[in-house]
Amino acid sequence: GTRHIKLIKTASQSTLLCSYPGTDDHFELPVDIPNMMVTICENDETEKFQLYESTKNIIREYNPSCTTSCRDDVGKGVYETQSKIYASVREGYEKKGINLKMSPEFLTQTESTVKNKAQGQEQIGRKGIQKPKNPFDAPLRNDIPDVNDQQEVPIIPKKPSPSMSLPTSKMPLLPRKDPAMSLPRPKGMTLQELASSYSDKLPLSVTAQRGYFGKNSNMQISVGENFNIHLMKTTDVVEVAATGQAMEKYNIPLNSSCQLSLIYNPHDNITEAMKGYVFNGVMELASADPLPKVVCTLTAWKRGDKAIGMNEILVVRGNDRKKELEVFSVTGNQTMFLPFSCHSKFTTDPCKLYMYLLDIVDNIPGAIPCQALLQDTDEMKMLFDFRHVKLIKTASESTLLCSYPGTNNHFELTVDIPSVTVTICENDETANFQLYESTKNIISEYNPAYATCCRDDVGKGVYETQSKIYASVRGGYEKKGINVIIPQEILKQMEGKVQNKAPGHEPKMTTNAPLQVSDVHCLEEVKRTNRNFLASLSEEMVIRMLHSMGLQKYEEAFQGITGAAMCTLTEEMLECQLGVKSKLHQIRLMKIIRGEKDVQSV
Repeated sequence: GTRHIKLIKTASQSTLLCSYPGTDDHFELPVDIPNMMVTICENDETEKFQLYESTKNIIREYNPSCTTSCRDDVGKGVYETQSKIYASVREGYEKKGINLKMSPEFLTQTESTVKNKAQGQEQIGRKGIQKPKNPFDAPLRNDIPDVNDQQEVPIIPKKPSPSMSLPTSKMPLLPRKDPAMSLPRPKGMTLQELASSYSDKLPLSVTAQRGYFGKNSNMQISVGENFNIHLMKTTDVVEVAATGQAMEKYNIPLNSSCQLSLIYNPHDNITEAMKGYVFNGVMELASADPLPKVVCTLTAWKRGDKAIGMNEILVVRGNDRKKELEVFSVTGNQTMFLPFSCHSKFTTDPCKLYMYLLDIVDNIPGAIPCQALLQDTDEMKMLFDFRHVKLIKTASESTLLCSYPGTNNHFELTVDIPSVTVTICENDETANFQLYESTKNIISEYNPAYATCCRDDVGKGVYETQSKIYASVRGGYEKKGINVIIPQEILKQMEGKVQNKAPGHEPKMTTNAPLQVSDVHCLEEVKRTNRNFLASLSEEMVIRMLHSMGLQKYEEAFQGITGAAMCTLTEEMLECQLGVKSKLHQIRLMKIIRGEKDVQSV
């Protein structure tokens, strides 16, 4: 993002080439990572042989010209820029400035000279010994076998045990000992185990016994790192899969803005199903086998107090009554009984049946599993590169709200991450007080409407798509399907000052004890207080507030508007009358107007 830079000094960066036992998948770690400590394992002869074999296999495929960025003391932008710099290598000079160091013992036992993918100058830091650009032109050494010698060179471990047969090159790799076996370590529990046994004892301070390295550089937990777990949240989702070869699976929350239509395909012919079937009258519709779950009206009909409009979406409940069909109007939000004499036309055309996921789950019993079609809009195209999906099942996704000690910057971890194990820290009274204070501060600013993607078992494309799905929340339904479990002890200490950022339906607050009346009504009381304070602002104070929020470009539009007048504004008025076109700016202002954000806090 810049062109003018200052060259400060030359330096040498040391990295260690590593891998996990039993695999040849390697990675690099710089030696200056301060938060990592290790202990050396005592290997027997078999394990040492396997280690050497693995090292030879990795070095044959290793390309040392590209460095790895492992900086954990910078923001995401700096991290990504540094990674791009490391990946930008000059062609023909890939090995310039690269120095590989290996022990003489390993060089002595290696079966052939080391081959590297990238071409160019290659150095091996063994007392200044350098190899020419072409490794095959190097002078032969007594302790390195000739690469052209096709005879297999046996590897004999040092001082083998009399009872142990010599290993062969086909020997399977065995699991290595625990790297920290020389140190006593407390047994860790998974996040799922912690959530099951300690959800009523939150908040807790924990130490990571096994870490997590997600696709997002901001979502990483190192071994031995301490962090706080404040509360648990459950989010109702529907598991969907993209139809086709990939069959990638995603979780769509019930509060999502995604719209889908159910595909009625009685003859297993997707071409006909996409065109839709037309039914001439209620009697023909009631005779369909199987009965469509949802239809759209093509013509209006009215008789007495019964009426249906054109393009009205109807959920077909059944025809238990004689000569009547029970339907539920999603458009009119009412149940009706249509007589068989009704001659209105109905269609199953998917393009006319788009519904929010919440409406499908709430109003169509037994709708899932089924085939569905995503709405063809710009918003949906930004989320998905496919339209045909299969709704598999409903589920509940549990997450833990966490933070690092000394900060109020919080993050979420799903409890089903198998790679993370933790132990609970024993806090003294001072540490417990700080933990509770931090929990109250975080809850007061926490917006539970948005889920976090922590999937580390998928590719980058699936990860990014899932993250976009979680960020797509339906306006006015932000808290639908969200259940925030706040410990009763925290609720007592907060003295009725809990407030959530997102507008809309309030989340259910589940605790391990019955809620008090003051707890239930505390949110509305805070909103009322905030709105009363906003109404007391003068015109000049409203302008000052805009400057504090960084929205001074709207100063001219807000001239003459007092706090009392501001309380009457809607999103439509902000956009059409005051020129606030940015959705993000509208959201920020509406939080102030609804009383969900204290004016004094901005």
